[in-house]
Amino acid sequence: STLLRRVQREFHNPEQNRYAVYEDIRLVGDALAGQSAEMLWTRVRDHLNRLKLFSNPLTTDQPGTLIRRLLELLENDRQLRLLILLDEADSFLEQDAEQQFAIVSRLKRLMEDSHRRVKVVFAGLHNVQRFQGIPNQPFAHLGAPLQVGPLNPLAARDLVKKPFEAVGYRFADDSTVLRILSYTNYHPGLIQLFCSKLLDEMHRKVGRGGELPCVIEAGDIQVVYL
Repeated sequence: STLLRRVQREFHNPEQNRYAVYEDIRLVGDALAGQSAEMLWTRVRDHLNRLKLFSNPLTTDQPGTLIRRLLELLENDRQLRLLILLDEADSFLEQDAEQQFAIVSRLKRLMEDSHRRVKVVFAGLHNVQRFQGIPNQPFAHLGAPLQVGPLNPLAARDLVKKPFEAVGYRFADDSTVLRILSYTNYHPGLIQLFCSKLLDEMHRKVGRGGELPCVIEAGDIQVVYL
């Protein structure tokens, strides 16, 4: 979820006609079991309305109409790019698989018809990747799956320590490094995000009269975590 949010922040730039929306679809997957498939399309529609991409807000909850309007928008604005980030997709994909991937197939066609100016990303637990191996599924056309997993302990420790040491900081002891790894579960993206905030905090500390090399204490890490 943290990585998707970061992708959203980095991609989203209305001045360059790039828009990114993030949606947690865990509850959408639960609703699909009750034949409420339109919920996903309603949420996408609401995102588009909040972005004010259309001169008049969309009111339709019909996927065919929504996709047609979006393709018309892309046809009129050749610079427009839209990234749709769908998080917590496990339950959603389980339910859509029982319906021969009806919704995913529509999203795949949207990507193709827009020449991938609209891109959809599904994210969830490691079992999301297993759908790639199911026969007669549309995922191959969405792109190669990417598994984001934890680093081994030595690599994670180096990712924390070495960049700080290169700019004049060192950790008080190994327990301070392990505290960061416990907060980030050894995931490289989370480590980088946490350490980026920690570096900002240490720069502020040095700016208040500290000197380099500066020692990173457990209290500094706790400030960032909180």
